[in-house]
Amino acid sequence: MAEKLGRLKIVLDILEPAIEKKDLKHFLGRPHTRLRGHSPSSLLDTDYGLEAVKDLIETAFTGAFT
Repeated sequence: MAEKLGRLKIVLDILEPAIEKKDLKHFLGRPHTRLRGHSPSSLLDTDYGLEAVKDLIETAFTGAFT
């Protein structure tokens, strides 16, 4: 559990300048097609999942969605 909270902190630090706090719950809990239908919060159990979420955020920041 502590590891997942640490991963969540990393994601929140990345997202902080780009998303309002009121929208965090929606973003973290909503399934996303780029995450194979998983929600970002469900993938934070593993380092691999954290990397997938970080990739999603970085892609959104750069506007590279296709």
